[in-house]
Amino acid sequence: MKALPLSDGVVCGRVVGVFGIRGQIKVVSYTDPMEQLLVYRPWEIRTSRGDAVPVEPKGFQRQGQKLVVALEGFTDRIQSEILVGAEITVPRHCFPPLPEGQFYWVDLLGLEVVDETGFRLGQVSDLTRGPAGDCLTVAATPPLLIPFVWQSTVLAVELESRRIRIRSAGEAIPGAF
Repeated sequence: MKALPLSDGVVCGRVVGVFGIRGQIKVVSYTDPMEQLLVYRPWEIRTSRGDAVPVEPKGFQRQGQKLVVALEGFTDRIQSEILVGAEITVPRHCFPPLPEGQFYWVDLLGLEVVDETGFRLGQVSDLTRGPAGDCLTVAATPPLLIPFVWQSTVLAVELESRRIRIRSAGEAIPGAF
């Protein structure tokens, strides 16, 4: 396992455990659908030491809300245990282009959130997928959770101007803010 300097990779999953005795890893995928993670190549695993280790997935099976993945060169449990807690990244250029008006979640991180009146709420620091829908986390004091409901709370995503326009809090769905 050769460590490389960190690349411009996008975090697409996390190693959360090992499976069995043959070195398979349990992965939480941040892609939708979760199996899409296996389409993106190459993978780099960012270890807790800050290294980026290139790995090649060679097979997987779904196990509930996780994937069990076999990696080329990882053949026993002890060898794979050092990967637990590591992030799985994929170089940004490996993502296919999207049609006009669509975007990847990673594109929203760092965008300024403003309401219809121009009031600046803060920058997107995280996105969360929940059972009732997706939410933007806006870095503010205190942090804000804004439901990502297109044309209801989120009016526009303007990637070129690095801004997300949302409905004014006074006009939002009651209890949404």
